[in-house]
Amino acid sequence: MNVGNRFVWAIDARHTPYASAFVGIEPFPQDPNFDVVSQYTQRVYVDQATLITQYPFSVTKRAELNVGVTHLGFNTQVEQLLVSGNQVVDRQTFDTTSAPSINYAQATAAFVGDNSFFGFTGPINGYRYRFEVSPTVGTLRFETALAETVRWYLANEAWWRAIQNNDYRKWVEANYQSR
Repeated sequence: MNVGNRFVWAIDARHTPYASAFVGIEPFPQDPNFDVVSQYTQRVYVDQATLITQYPFSVTKRAELNVGVTHLGFNTQVEQLLVSGNQVVDRQTFDTTSAPSINYAQATAAFVGDNSFFGFTGPINGYRYRFEVSPTVGTLRFETALAETVRWYLANEAWWRAIQNNDYRKWVEANYQSR
């Protein structure tokens, strides 16, 4: 283990736009020979910046601290067509009232343990656990706490019994001594 440079860190910044649309058709109030076709386009813009850090205590245990900010912006645009039969007579595009922006900051502190051998969908052998707290402040305000463990070992008593009586340690030494 490289004890000289133990901190692992990353910076993540992203801008993700989401768009959805729907169409409504209604008769033109002043003339029944015309229809008003309204296409509503709703956009949500997610802007995020996060600082991610990890500090390993050992090969299987680490502390994580993440700090980030998020901005959710909303926009609704309406395109209205005045239609007579198959002919577009008039076209208007305008922005309409959208939801107010949401801004928040979130900090996460976690203690993580993981000594599992991974399979296609989860750990084949070993254990994983995570204890995490995450307060959120800003336009939204809430706290999250998480205690998670993969209980693979509860269903595999023979495996952890082998650890208790040192059979597993002997197997690891025999199979990993040359590494």
